[in-house]
Amino acid sequence: MHFYLFDQILETHVCTSLEKSLAKIGHQVSATGKVWAGHRFPTEEADIAHIDLAVEQAIAAKPDVLFNFRASTLLPQHIARLRKAGVRTMVWQPDDPVLYGICYSHIMDHYDDVFLCASRRVIDFYRYRGHKPAINLPFWVDTERYAYAWQQEKLGDVVFLGNGVGKARQGRYQALCEMTDNITLYGQFESDPRGKVRAYLSEDQIIQTIGQYRLSINLAQSFDTYAETDYDFAGLGLLGQFFLPSRVVQYAALGVPTLTIQAGEYDPMHYPPGLRARNFSEAKSLIATALASPERLDLLSQAARQYAVRHLDADSRAHLLDAVSRNALRAQDISDYEQNYLYKWIL
Repeated sequence: MHFYLFDQILETHVCTSLEKSLAKIGHQVSATGKVWAGHRFPTEEADIAHIDLAVEQAIAAKPDVLFNFRASTLLPQHIARLRKAGVRTMVWQPDDPVLYGICYSHIMDHYDDVFLCASRRVIDFYRYRGHKPAINLPFWVDTERYAYAWQQEKLGDVVFLGNGVGKARQGRYQALCEMTDNITLYGQFESDPRGKVRAYLSEDQIIQTIGQYRLSINLAQSFDTYAETDYDFAGLGLLGQFFLPSRVVQYAALGVPTLTIQAGEYDPMHYPPGLRARNFSEAKSLIATALASPERLDLLSQAARQYAVRHLDADSRAHLLDAVSRNALRAQDISDYEQNYLYKWIL
């Protein structure tokens, strides 16, 4: 079967690892690389013409399946053109439900298959709104490329991989720095009065660097922080939090123990090897306790790596897409438990 991977998101390792894994199980794979940018649909004639051309190039390649990584790239007419040409269309929504009002709600029912990246509450919200059945598909990683790195010589105690700019991320810098003095921040921040910020890391640099820390930090994404932004829509703030972004998957593959903070509604089944703190004050205490026990960190590291290989590897996602494309697995046949935890078909 020929899979055509359309566009590319910021987390490029997700795209390239799926390409590799689909080829590994015998599929022909084509990938466009970056086609569009941002979360909004193209509106200018020149931009739409650019997408038109990319769609026609896709059709000319005669794929069986087109998997779109960026929902804002294709307008309804583009999806209809692909389906008319006999191409099975799939879309992945890694920013559920934040982009629901901007783009997801406008196109998700036009595709043959929809893949979410969501909590139980968000999945139920989509059902309540009458959208077609979808399959939950959390972030993944190439665990061969992201090799176990725990045995590296350590640069420091605590690391955070992410950004602190924008209204939804206000206060991150100060809160992170006040938890522990020995923290390093890799990402974009508006200012760095305490000298904790280092350069934004490329994928190769992430692989080389993050394993040199004893504990990684993940901040749960609370949807109510998007109030009064362009992303807000009625009910967004009631949909809870998101706990498993790409950074956690990368941490896990590298074998770095992870502490998730602001985990008010955290379901430990979503990432069993992780530590959890309800707030930054509790996190400060947990960090001190964890760092004082190298034996416990070793066990957490091993558990993280094992979980990544079994449940977060790109190969499992390739097998899932293969099953869906052959109609061996249908969204409507998946139980609520399987939607939430994804254990039945993930290797």
